[in-house]
Amino acid sequence: MSPAKFSRRTWEVLGRTVALFICLVIAIGSHHLDVARDGLLILLGVAVIASVTAQPVWLRYSVILGEAVAAALVVGLAAGPPEVYLTYLLAPAIAGALNLRVLGLLTSLGISTVTLVIVVVLKLNSAVPGSVIYLEIWLAVVISVALAGLAIRYIRSRTASGNTDYATANRLLTSLRDVARQLPNGLDTVSLADTALEQLSEVIDLSAAAVYVRTDGDALLPIATTANLPDAWPGSIDRGIWGQAWDTSTSVARGGSFSQPGKGVAAVIPMNLGGRRIGVIACEGDGDLWSPAQLSRAQDIADDTALRIDTARLFAEVQALATAEERRRLSREIHDGVAQEVAALGFLVDAARASATDAVVSEDLNRIREELTRITTELRLSIFDLRSEMGTGMRLGEALADYARSVGSAAGLTVHLVLEESPARLSRSVEVELLRIAQEAITNTRKHAEARTLWVTLRVAPPDAYLRVADDGRGLVGRTGPDHFGLDVMRERSTRIGASLTVRPRESGGTIVETTLGTSPKAQAQLP
Repeated sequence: MSPAKFSRRTWEVLGRTVALFICLVIAIGSHHLDVARDGLLILLGVAVIASVTAQPVWLRYSVILGEAVAAALVVGLAAGPPEVYLTYLLAPAIAGALNLRVLGLLTSLGISTVTLVIVVVLKLNSAVPGSVIYLEIWLAVVISVALAGLAIRYIRSRTASGNTDYATANRLLTSLRDVARQLPNGLDTVSLADTALEQLSEVIDLSAAAVYVRTDGDALLPIATTANLPDAWPGSIDRGIWGQAWDTSTSVARGGSFSQPGKGVAAVIPMNLGGRRIGVIACEGDGDLWSPAQLSRAQDIADDTALRIDTARLFAEVQALATAEERRRLSREIHDGVAQEVAALGFLVDAARASATDAVVSEDLNRIREELTRITTELRLSIFDLRSEMGTGMRLGEALADYARSVGSAAGLTVHLVLEESPARLSRSVEVELLRIAQEAITNTRKHAEARTLWVTLRVAPPDAYLRVADDGRGLVGRTGPDHFGLDVMRERSTRIGASLTVRPRESGGTIVETTLGTSPKAQAQLP
């Protein structure tokens, strides 16, 4: 066996054996074997204990440090000249280096040195002033404790269970679940924003208001409005009182409302969370400017809402991660289970077709094979649906285009894409919901429309977005069947992000599914 293949434990035992052998040779050569016999036997016992200690890991590390202390005590206190035992101090140093690298080496040598200093000082206490003895002992203890603390900290990081992260995640998720069950409004951002608007209306006299959250592209995305405000006002953190409130982290009011600048009042109230802002609440009224006391109370409501909404968004991210993992798990189950069984069944049918002599039986087997082929295609596309995600750094338009082209190619559809995205982005949660809506609409076209052509349009200019999926098939409106569940899912997703969903017939045949977020212009006249 080459030296490179020796285990760490082997090197430890070898180091102790060599150290003991050198100590024995020195004792024999200096004619002190008789007086040093007890000291050598003690070192032999220390070496054996340190070598056989394997589990748990933290105990092995502790024994190495104890070995350093024991060796130093033997050097300082055992009968015979100290140079007989001095070589063994290298053994715990080698073991410490093998287990804890530089920190282990320094700690072992440091503890040995500190122990020797204490022993020597105590031996010479009659010749050294008492104050100096106490100072040396105190310094030795401080150094020893500091080194031991560093070693313990490193040992804990090295010996932590591989499940520590999972245990922490389990504890946090359990606490989050329990707290979420107790919250009066749950952890839905829209519900929390609606509650904030109700509380705000009790503090100040307002005629309309809206809650906005900041997206990854620094745009303001409206998530809730009062009933009398069908479309939220366009706001930007770079201009007007919107920018002033954002930059100063305080409420800013002005004369003149957003809807009618010549009359009424308006205010923008930032939602502050610690040293950052997660969004704003914009409101307007028909009366005079609100008092500083009213704006202060409104600011308290906004800051409290900031914590709630940010918590809800974090919870939504956790849900998205869990959902993505569940989709991947389902895709694996389908691929490794049902899909494989259907493929195997197809092989059996192929074998039966090859040996069939009766024309009627052969025709039946052909129809069965065609149906199995259809089922296999559906399963393959279902797996693709489940695994279609927005990768890190991928934009919504890119993910949507990849999906539409792949499904269109598999289903024999001619796909036309219109993608218009500004450099700014919607929040990732909104982009994911829009992608899922588009996937469901495209899936409905593939499964039920019997279409030949698919048109997909996406226009994004945060905080607005417009998504349109159209086909030239036989239409969905007025039909009943399993596809209506898909329509319900699309409506739920639209409601979740504050968007509107419409499903209508296409004039020249087919169906149009539109999702509108904000006040984005549709330019429908230019669309097929």
